[in-house]
Amino acid sequence: MKEKLKTICEIAIDSLKHEELGGYLKKPVFGSSINDGEKYEKFMSILSQNIIRNIVANDFEITEYEIDNSLVTDNNKSVNNKYISVDVYYTISIFALHKIKKLVLFIDGDGIFFDGGRQEVFDYLEDNYDLLIKQIYKDFYENTKDASRQVSYEELYNRYSDYDMVLFNCDVPSIVYSRNPDFNDLKQIADIKLSKFIDLLKDLYGYNEKLEDGVKVVEACRVDALRLIKKSQTQMIKEDKNKFYLGLWRFVYREYLALATSITNNIKNSTRELKIVFSNEDVQKIEAGLLQSQSIDKVAKLLYTFFHTRKFLQESIKGDKYDFFDLTFIAVSLFKVVEILFNELLNKRWPNLTVKTKRGTIKLGADDLTLGEMNQIFSNNENVVLPQEIKAFLYSKGVRKEELKEVLSRWISKTRNGFLHKDLIEIDNNMIDASIKDSISIICLLMLVLN
Repeated sequence: MKEKLKTICEIAIDSLKHEELGGYLKKPVFGSSINDGEKYEKFMSILSQNIIRNIVANDFEITEYEIDNSLVTDNNKSVNNKYISVDVYYTISIFALHKIKKLVLFIDGDGIFFDGGRQEVFDYLEDNYDLLIKQIYKDFYENTKDASRQVSYEELYNRYSDYDMVLFNCDVPSIVYSRNPDFNDLKQIADIKLSKFIDLLKDLYGYNEKLEDGVKVVEACRVDALRLIKKSQTQMIKEDKNKFYLGLWRFVYREYLALATSITNNIKNSTRELKIVFSNEDVQKIEAGLLQSQSIDKVAKLLYTFFHTRKFLQESIKGDKYDFFDLTFIAVSLFKVVEILFNELLNKRWPNLTVKTKRGTIKLGADDLTLGEMNQIFSNNENVVLPQEIKAFLYSKGVRKEELKEVLSRWISKTRNGFLHKDLIEIDNNMIDASIKDSISIICLLMLVLN
C-alpha cells in the first residue's frame, strides 16, 4: 500500500502544480476565483477518489457510479423553502463499499451549490433515496445489453437499502486561512485534522501498521498540497519559470494565429496584405529563442499583462460598452516587448558595431537604443552607413528579412507609433487587432532573423 500511495500522491501533487500554474492564465484575475480552502477540498477529494480506484478497488469489491446534480434541481424546485435556479451542472461520484455497506458521495462543483453548500445537496439525496436509486438505475442499468450487469430497479433499490450514505468531506486546517503561513510551525502543522476518509480506510483495513504507514504518506502529501496552495503566484512561477513562460507565450501566439486568419479573411483581395507563415520548425525556434532571452522575466510580465488585459476586455465588457475606451493599453505591453527584444538581439549580435547617420553614430551595443535607431539596420538611405557585416548577414536571411522589414515599417508608421503619442486606438478604427497581430509577428520574426 505504501509504495502505491506514494505514486498516487506524487501524481496528485504534480497535477495540482500544473493546475495552479495553468490557473494564472485560464482563470480571471479581475473577477472571483476559487479560494484556498476550496482548492484544498477539491485536491483532497480527487486524491481520495484515486486512492479508492487504485488501491481499495484492488483489495475489496466496490462499485462506482457517476450522476450529476440535475436530479436535485429537476425534482425539487425548493430546498429548505428556498427557490433553486441552477443552470450549471457538476458530477457526483458515488462509490459503493460493499464490505462496510457504505455509499460514499463525492460532490465537487467548484463552489456551485445551493445556499447550504454540498451538505444541502447530500441531505436532499439522503432524504430522497428512491430518486437517487432511480438516477443510478437510469444511467447505469436501464439500457444495458450486458447480461452480467442487468438488474431491475427493485433489485438495485433493495441492494443498497441498508447501506449508510456518507458525504466525503475534509477538515480545512486553519493554516489555509493564514496570510503568512509558517510550515515550520509544528502547531500549525498539527492543526491538520485527519479526514473522515481515513476513518473509512480504518473500517476497511482495520487500524494496523500497514494502514498507519499509509496514513503518514497521505498526511505528508496533504502538507505538500497546502504548501503549494499557499505559495504566492510569483513563488510558483519562479519554481517552474520555463514551463509557465512557454505556456504563456503559446496563449499569445494562438491569439496571433486567430487574428492572422480573421484579418486575412476580412481584407480578401481589397488590400494587399503580407502573408507570413511559420512552420513547426519556426515555432520551435521562436519558443527556444524567447526562453533563452536574458530579458525573459521582464518579457513574460509584459506578455502576461497583455494577455489578461485583452482577456478582460473580451470577457468582461460588452463590445458596445467599450467604444469610449482608448484601447492602446491593450497593445502597449506588446510594443514594449518588441523594443526590449530588438535591443537585446542587436546587443548580442553586433556589440561592437556602429551605424553612422547624419544625426550621429549609433552604437549597437548600447542598451538604451530607441526604436528609430534600431530600425536603421534596414535603412537604404544614402546618408546611413551600415557595416558590410550587417548588410551581408541580413541579405543571407532572404525572405524573412524582407518580411521583418516590411512589418516593422508598417508597425512604426501606422499600427504602433502614433498611439504612444497623440493618436488613440478606438473600437471604430479597427486598429487594435492590427496592432496586436503586427506586434506578435515582429516578435516571431526577430527571433528568426536576429537570434
